[in-house]
Amino acid sequence: MGKLISLADYARKVGCTASNLNKKARRGMLEGAVKIGRNWCIDEDAEYVDHRVTSGKYVKQKADRR
Repeated sequence: MGKLISLADYARKVGCTASNLNKKARRGMLEGAVKIGRNWCIDEDAEYVDHRVTSGKYVKQKADRR
């Protein structure tokens, strides 16, 4: 286990926004995030998992239903 860093520093490291990570931490969707006082921290070596669908599976799904 590495040292704890702020979500803002972790966001810069993984290439996303701090507000996005903050929302995920509040919802319990960010593995390894802990709240210390009013700040969220995470292990600097924690792996960031993006659960978005990038395969294109749902592209044009609404148009097909019309």
